[in-house]
Amino acid sequence: MVTTMEAPRCIVCNTRHWRTQPCPAFAEVANEEKRQQITKAAVTKSQPSVTGNTPKPVTINPQPVTKKVTLNTPVTINTPIPKLKRGRPKTGNALSGAERTRRYRQRLRDAR
Repeated sequence: MVTTMEAPRCIVCNTRHWRTQPCPAFAEVANEEKRQQITKAAVTKSQPSVTGNTPKPVTINPQPVTKKVTLNTPVTINTPIPKLKRGRPKTGNALSGAERTRRYRQRLRDAR
């Protein structure tokens, strides 16, 4: 026996429909509200005037430039570039299992 799923009976209009469907009892009210919203939007929409539509110039105020002045700053021309370390970065916790294993394997590699 095949049973089909039926929509529950509405307590307002006493008909069967799903909650996602609009209730037929409120159809007239919903249509009236929609019509009012459409007319309200049409009334409040401003009509562009033909005369006096000159664009206003936009002025942008620049932010004040503040520089920190330091005196007697040593300048180094030939600074050595630090060598980049390869491999996994250290975890920060020297006692973690991953860090201990990494150090152990590093010692084995260095011993060869």
